[in-house]
Amino acid sequence: MALAKDAEDKERIKAERLREALRANLRRRKAKPPAPEAEDKTALLVTEKIFPNP
Repeated sequence: MALAKDAEDKERIKAERLREALRANLRRRKAKPPAPEAEDKTALLVTEKIFPNP
């Protein structure tokens, strides 16, 4: 019975730590200002091919 109790305690502590880590991560993400939107760089990659008229 003692082993089961120890295992339960271990799992409970593990779950509490995980929850706290997730909360801290969420707080950090909320506190950080939103990242600026990436500029559309696809237009720079497209080049127009001009074929001379025969």
